[in-house]
Amino acid sequence: MPFVFKGDPINTVAKDHHNDRSDKRAGFVPPAFAQPIKYETHMKNPQGFTLIELLVGIAIVAILAAIAVPSYSNFVFSGELKTAQSDTKALALQFENRYQRALAYPTVTTSTNLSQFFSGWAPASKKFTYSAVGTSTGYTITSTGSGAESACKIVLKEDGTCTVTGCSKGNGSC
Repeated sequence: MPFVFKGDPINTVAKDHHNDRSDKRAGFVPPAFAQPIKYETHMKNPQGFTLIELLVGIAIVAILAAIAVPSYSNFVFSGELKTAQSDTKALALQFENRYQRALAYPTVTTSTNLSQFFSGWAPASKKFTYSAVGTSTGYTITSTGSGAESACKIVLKEDGTCTVTGCSKGNGSC
């Protein structure tokens, strides 16, 4: 049976003392620092993974990620779009509230800070910017996306018509 020397960094197998004729003398005992290798036990209970198994696992995870990330991004954007639509409708309710009190819509321009002008309104979506143009007879609210969705626009008018254009998903009416 072959022997492995303890403390050897590369586990080099020593000479097979049973096949060496010079060591066949009576009472030969292998050195105390040598231990027999148990090949059967090592092969029956392998530990760890092979390089191929790791590469296959990484490839499977990469394929799943390539499928999941775009779907997740679309899902997140759909939520942001619905939030922006809700913010736009809430701003329209602020205009209608002012109309009921004064029988005229408030006059605002695109440079008006809407959150300060309408103290009861604060947008929940930070990925859209909101602007409005209002006269005493009507208003138009425009919500514009930012970043990759900068072409996305939600337009809501005083007569209730609401359109969504330029978005990667959800174009049409509100």
